[in-house]
Amino acid sequence: MSVRGPLTIPVLDGYLHCKYLGLLRIDGQPGEISEFASLLGARHASVRAAALEKIVHQFGDHTLSGVVLTPDSLRSGALFLLDADLQRDSTSIRFDGLQRVPGTSVLGDFHYVPVLFRADRHLHRTDRALLELLGLLLSRVQGTAPTYGFIYHGNDCRRSKVRFSHEPRGAMGLLDELSRLQQGEVQPRLVLNDHCPECEFSGRCREQAIREDNLSLLRGLGQKAIAAYARKGIFTLTQLAHTFRPRRKGKRSGDRSKKRYFALQALALRDRRVYVLGTPDVPTDEVQIYLDLEGTPDDGFVYLIGLIVCDGATQKEYSFWADSKDQELSIFENFLAVVARYHSLRIYAYGGYERVFLKRMRLNSSRKKLVDRIVDSLVNVLGIVYSHFYCLSLGGLKPSPSGDGFQRVRAG
Repeated sequence: MSVRGPLTIPVLDGYLHCKYLGLLRIDGQPGEISEFASLLGARHASVRAAALEKIVHQFGDHTLSGVVLTPDSLRSGALFLLDADLQRDSTSIRFDGLQRVPGTSVLGDFHYVPVLFRADRHLHRTDRALLELLGLLLSRVQGTAPTYGFIYHGNDCRRSKVRFSHEPRGAMGLLDELSRLQQGEVQPRLVLNDHCPECEFSGRCREQAIREDNLSLLRGLGQKAIAAYARKGIFTLTQLAHTFRPRRKGKRSGDRSKKRYFALQALALRDRRVYVLGTPDVPTDEVQIYLDLEGTPDDGFVYLIGLIVCDGATQKEYSFWADSKDQELSIFENFLAVVARYHSLRIYAYGGYERVFLKRMRLNSSRKKLVDRIVDSLVNVLGIVYSHFYCLSLGGLKPSPSGDGFQRVRAG
């Protein structure tokens, strides 16, 4: 049994996002960096540069770079270590940074905690898990497990303190899984997920998933659901499609309008048709307003409010722009001024982003009753589509040329 490559930061990070990605990286498979991934890399480099500037300003001459981690090198007691290398036990980890903190260890009356640089403004579960894994690896050098670490993140290079679990069983279990992966004892299966758009293997994995008729091609079907289907002997889209049976809604049955039937979605893909389940109910009123927002997640503000107002045979378009976050409230008040002209209205949005924005802006608005009326009139079109329409979501598949490609499923 051949041993795979060493554990590195990309391997650890990849495994936390997708076990199959961890396998490809530890095997040294070549990938193709997408434009999206390149943008993320540029953002990460920007955060790193800003973090280095802060660290050097804070610790000055007490900062060292390029240290090979051993108990002896750590005993020198530098306040901050940049790009510190850990080379041992088939592990090749380069820490973004290590910060000295008080606390007894084999080094003396101090020890080190791990530091990460991340591009996103918000911290994710995988960021915290990676930091804790690094803390566990660090403990094998300094003899003391750190109880927290630091992450510099976002465009403003904010530093967040992340506390670790009291019991490191989760991190230890992950390291054990990675060791077994490294030894070739486990072979993760391909499962497409939300990380795919920024992955260097996204095109390759999607092609493989289509060849395998992989269940994870269904958007919204999580790993737990896929595992549950596997226990029933269902491993492919074709198998899942055969399980759909339309059922009439009984008198005592609850509201099924929001339920997603993945078997019907699989059937739509197999038959190359668009199925409509039940009768969609789209609320309407005298005036229809179609609302769309554009924002920057990293800076946390909406820079464009666009709307189309349909009042009978009249149609008007509006767009309000903000150059910075301090102009966000101003364009929101402009939006309210337009909506206030109409009394009987219905506002349509695609997803929940607009509702979250409205509730956030209500906190600082002087026209709270108007905002409440807008929220009450809001219709999430995506929710209606999700509940009733089962479309062709795989690239290259089109509706059947015979007929219109639509079929109504009578259920409920």
